[in-house]
Amino acid sequence: MVNGSAAVTPKPADELRSMLDACERTLGQLRGSGAAAESILHGLDSIAVLLPKAAAGGADLRSEQARLGTVQGQLRAKAPVLLRELREGGGLAAVREAVRPDPSHWWWYLDERVRACRYRRLRRGLVSLAAVAALLVVAVLVYQHFWAPDPQTVLLTQLQFDGERFAHEGDFAAALAKLEEAQRLQPNDGLLYLWRGVLLEALGQREEAEELFDTARPLFESSVAFHLARGQTYLQLQHLEEALSDANAGLQLDPDSPEGHFLVGMVYEAKGGSRTR
Repeated sequence: MVNGSAAVTPKPADELRSMLDACERTLGQLRGSGAAAESILHGLDSIAVLLPKAAAGGADLRSEQARLGTVQGQLRAKAPVLLRELREGGGLAAVREAVRPDPSHWWWYLDERVRACRYRRLRRGLVSLAAVAALLVVAVLVYQHFWAPDPQTVLLTQLQFDGERFAHEGDFAAALAKLEEAQRLQPNDGLLYLWRGVLLEALGQREEAEELFDTARPLFESSVAFHLARGQTYLQLQHLEEALSDANAGLQLDPDSPEGHFLVGMVYEAKGGSRTR
């Protein structure tokens, strides 16, 4: 008879489960763990040794293999966190150099995996940017060859825009200069004559304004269209009495003109009152 009791050696399957428990705890507390994060790498080394031993003993390891797959998947997902935690100790590369692990143990090479993944993302991003840039170049070329307005049209549009902007700002002389330049490019534009005439009136040059109005009149399809177009121009500069006079003149010629009634309504709205019946 042997006195005392011998120490019980844990079975490989029990050690495997214990090591999985430790790895799961470390993963759950990975952020802020610092150098202790290295323990999960050693834990996976131990599991790699224990798993075949436990399998040789006939244990049913389906549950443990599923847990190991989850641990490894979480470690891949949290690889950037692990790398940050090991940074103060020189990083994973320094730890790996000290341990010199089995090259088949991929968890010791997570830094290289993360770097490769970032490179692939960067390359995909650059390829996408290059594709977008190529499409933009094609679009610009197509626009320039087929749809882009000619330089004179671009200049005319800019002069009209600048002229109306100066007019709205009250700088009638600057507006008139821009619109005169535009008129030289578009001599048969009746609206430009109206704008110039209204601006000349504002500058006190009524005779010159009337000459421009006379020039503009035949450029419109009818006298009604002329009065309503000039009324709209007056309205834009808040010359409300003149705008109302032109609107009424248009309605006298065509009492059913919807544009005429609309212009009257706009004038009274600008005045802040209602039309007197």
